[in-house]
Amino acid sequence: MANRIAGCDLGKASASFVVTTIDERGAVTVESSDYQLHDGKPLELFKRWYRDNDVASCAALGATGIYADDLIAPVLVLPEDSCQEAALELDAGLQGPLNLVSIGARGYGVLSRRELGGNGAGASACTRYFYQYLENDKCSSGAGENIQKIAARFGLTIEEADELALSAPGLIPITARCSVFAKSEMTHFANQGKPTGELFKGFFESVARNTRALLARNHVDGPVYLIGGPARIRSIKESFEALLGQEVIYPPHFLCFEAVGASVLAAERAVSALRGALPEDPD
Repeated sequence: MANRIAGCDLGKASASFVVTTIDERGAVTVESSDYQLHDGKPLELFKRWYRDNDVASCAALGATGIYADDLIAPVLVLPEDSCQEAALELDAGLQGPLNLVSIGARGYGVLSRRELGGNGAGASACTRYFYQYLENDKCSSGAGENIQKIAARFGLTIEEADELALSAPGLIPITARCSVFAKSEMTHFANQGKPTGELFKGFFESVARNTRALLARNHVDGPVYLIGGPARIRSIKESFEALLGQEVIYPPHFLCFEAVGASVLAAERAVSALRGALPEDPD
């Protein structure tokens, strides 16, 4: 009989949720997934998801993200990079050395995976990997949250800002790494009457450039995968690909990637830790 396992990622600006089923052989299937901006109320979304998906009946619940620390046992609170590793190892299509790039509300992260080799003859199935995780400096953080605020300042949704950037004939470079200075730079150029589309094209290119700079410190020979809410912005993805000189790939469930990993780790630890049953009432 398959077990239902839940996972969530309560980030700074968004929340993602999954319910998975794990059969007797350990095969994992994502039963449902959801990604939403939470407008500063992540626990309200969490409680609604918990009730609507009957999470109380799940065998375990894993959580990650900045707001996960607001949850208590029997929820299993997990580091984001561990959840990313678990999600990578879950998917048979994500093999070998690779780079997993995350763009979130707080900033950027890169998880690289290097191959350490096999263990004797015919050891392709026994390949071992070494993971290394890097985050950007917090003084230059706020990538996704900053994008939301700047688009709103111009009276645009992120989708509208992206469309303007994609159709702009040129770009106006935005050089500031700090989110506060980037806002000032955008406002300064807007007051000079610069085209909005070219401003956002330059702004999204600056996000891609900063992400590329972090990847350069941790890059391995292999494919580059992109996850996180801002990964949906085509202007960022296209600029990132141009800077890298290679295709950037969305892995399965790229908006809920850490939540998937959290459910996998929760399933692994639920039995050994003998954690209590989940309550009916999320409060």
